[in-house]
Amino acid sequence: MLAKHEVMGENKDIKFYKNQIEEIKQEIIQCIEKYIDEKLQTVMNYLKKKKDFYEMSFL
Repeated sequence: MLAKHEVMGENKDIKFYKNQIEEIKQEIIQCIEKYIDEKLQTVMNYLKKKKDFYEMSFL
């Protein structure tokens, strides 16, 4: 697979092999999963606090 890459105003072709592409895909997927987990953790903590608050108020 060829990809275009600009270096100092010149377009250069970069060759990628299939295993390199798979490694890059896996790295991207891991970064996205980590980002989502970090962002969702704050939401989950907030919802847990709300749930605990409402449970305590009904006791």
